[in-house]
Amino acid sequence: MRHGVVKGMLVLLALLVCAGCQRFFVRTDALQAVKRIAIVQHAVDPNGLRGATHLLEAKTRTAEANVKTFARMWTEGRYEVVPLDVVTAHPVYVSVSTPEVAGYYTAPGMRFVTGRQAVESTTLAPEMARTLATALDVDAVAVIYERWSLSTEVVGIRSRAFSTLVVTVYGRDGAPVWTDEAFGESEATLATPGGVVATELPALVLAFNQSCAAALDVMQRRLAAAR
Repeated sequence: MRHGVVKGMLVLLALLVCAGCQRFFVRTDALQAVKRIAIVQHAVDPNGLRGATHLLEAKTRTAEANVKTFARMWTEGRYEVVPLDVVTAHPVYVSVSTPEVAGYYTAPGMRFVTGRQAVESTTLAPEMARTLATALDVDAVAVIYERWSLSTEVVGIRSRAFSTLVVTVYGRDGAPVWTDEAFGESEATLATPGGVVATELPALVLAFNQSCAAALDVMQRRLAAAR
C-alpha cells in the first residue's frame, strides 16, 4: 500500500477520534496573560511497539529531545519556558512528584505529577497546578502525554514515526488555560522488518522527535486560528 494512502487513512482516523473527544479548549484571555511557563510532566507511552523502542534510552532520550522541542517552539513565540534543569532541581517539584509510573517514561530528571490514572488525559489536580506554578514562579505549567505508533512507508520493511500528542496548560489559579490533541508524522523513516523497529538509537530519537514537532506545529496553528 502506498504511503500517501496509509497516511491519509491515519489522518482521517485521527480527525474522527479527535472530533469525538472534543479535546481542543482555550481560555483566550487567560492564555494571553501567560508569559512564563514550566513543563512539569512529559510522559512517553511506547504503546507496545517492538524492537529498539524497548531500550530505556530510546524513551528517555526522545522525551528529553521533545521537551526541548516544545520549549524551543514556544520560546520562538512570546513565551519564556523555564529550563528543564531548573524545574527538576526545585525541591517543591521533587517533593510533590513521583519518579516512576509503570508503563510510562520521561526525560532524565523529570518526574510525574498527575498520578497514574491521569497521565494520558494530562489532568492535573488544581491544588497541584497552583503549588507548582507558585513554587516555580511561572504563570502556567504544562503537562504533556505522547503516544507512539508507526505509519507504514513500505509494508514490512520501513515505517515513519507517528505520534499522538496531548498537551494541557494550567494557570496559576489551577484551572486549564489551553488543551489540545494532535497527531504528527516524521519525515525520516525507520527500519521495521515485520513490524519490529530495528534501527540505531539516534535514528529512532530523530524520527519520534520529528513526529512530535509535527504534532506541536498542528497545535500552534490551531491555537493561532482560535485567537
